[in-house]
Amino acid sequence: MLGIVHRGDPDVRIDPKPLGESTPSSRVLFKEKSSEEKQRRQGGAKPGHPGHGRRSVEPDKADRAREIPCPDECPDCGGKLLDFGTSSRTLRDCAPPRYVTIRLDSHEGWCPHCMKKVSPPRPDDVLPHSATTVRCDAQTLADHYLHHMTVGTISRRSGLNRSTIHGKEHDLAEILSPSAGRILDDWRKAPVKAADETTWPCNGVPGYVYGFFSKDCALYRFRGTRSSSVAVEVFRGSTGTTTTDRYPGYDNTVPGKHQWCFEHIKRNLLELLKGEPDNREYKKFIPALVDLLKQAMKLRGRRLPLAEHIREGKRIKKEILRIAATRVKDGALQAKFDIFLEHPNKLWHWIKDPNIPAENNWAERCIRNTVIFRKTGFGSQGETAMADREILQSVMETLNMRHEEPVGVLAEALKAYKPKFRRGMSAEERLKAKDAAAEKVADVLFPRDGRTKPKRE
Repeated sequence: MLGIVHRGDPDVRIDPKPLGESTPSSRVLFKEKSSEEKQRRQGGAKPGHPGHGRRSVEPDKADRAREIPCPDECPDCGGKLLDFGTSSRTLRDCAPPRYVTIRLDSHEGWCPHCMKKVSPPRPDDVLPHSATTVRCDAQTLADHYLHHMTVGTISRRSGLNRSTIHGKEHDLAEILSPSAGRILDDWRKAPVKAADETTWPCNGVPGYVYGFFSKDCALYRFRGTRSSSVAVEVFRGSTGTTTTDRYPGYDNTVPGKHQWCFEHIKRNLLELLKGEPDNREYKKFIPALVDLLKQAMKLRGRRLPLAEHIREGKRIKKEILRIAATRVKDGALQAKFDIFLEHPNKLWHWIKDPNIPAENNWAERCIRNTVIFRKTGFGSQGETAMADREILQSVMETLNMRHEEPVGVLAEALKAYKPKFRRGMSAEERLKAKDAAAEKVADVLFPRDGRTKPKRE
């Protein structure tokens, strides 16, 4: 595709897809209509599948019951009706979210011996100097980092000022900082993990967000650089197998096994074919190679016995290498063939272990919500806000992976935050007391003696 002529300068051509087949929809200048085949794919179960129907609920499991009385007479003839039994159906209702304002009266006493005022201890469900309960704090974080509401929306729903929400999130980020460290430790120990990155602006300046994921961990790094220093920091001491795209920042930083994404290679091949559809070498080799890459990526979904999985994987590998060993005249196609010939230690780990994917779609799906929120939230408004998001989003998404009710779990854990202050403490001693209390919260959320099983296997 040659590009689109610039209206002001006919010599300037704008590429409608600046990143080729990997260009996100938001950066495509002119979107083509979907093909008829894609339009027919409506999703959902196949036609003719057994229906599930609307399930009725038992009377003792319903939150409340409503009764509709029988009419006194027939609407057609006006005759008196006889009892014909009761028919039941199940309805779903939603109460509008409502924040409750509480007046907290603390009864104080006076000690005539010590000549001082004695106040009752702070309630467990209120953090020091906080204007909200821990349940409200946890719900605010869930709305912001799980449901991706903007701070303005949360402010309108809760009645809290935006500055109050920002300040509260900064305080919670300090409390949950050790918990984010526990997530990093768990992620490094995971046998199979994935990583991906995308752009994230800070005060209008382009930056990046890195996502590191496992079955029960979501770890984020919001930074202003795309250098390998971020990967070096996270991968230090890591074990297991990591799936990534072919971004060079991961090449020499992954200490364990490294699996490259076949989907990205497939996109690059299709981009060549789309650019030169009449190229003989492209028509001869690319469709066959793309089909083999699809077979490799779908293999683990077939859930074959291990021996059959390995045998099928070796067959696919043999066919891919047979095509890649062909010498072609086109330099771009030869460069794609060389990927399979020059990097055998980064392409075939999925053959021996069905748990290892041959693509990086897992990480791309996990980071997709962050990409969507980038469009509505416009990134971060400062380095401090970006550092707070790094901690809070990691904690909330990991809790969502491990628990059915992440809000309740976090609210209960925040009750353990009880820094022990005393009169005459120095600033350094107060910081140590806060750190010790934050570790207690981390012990509740992510205990070191055992990891919480993910809620979805």
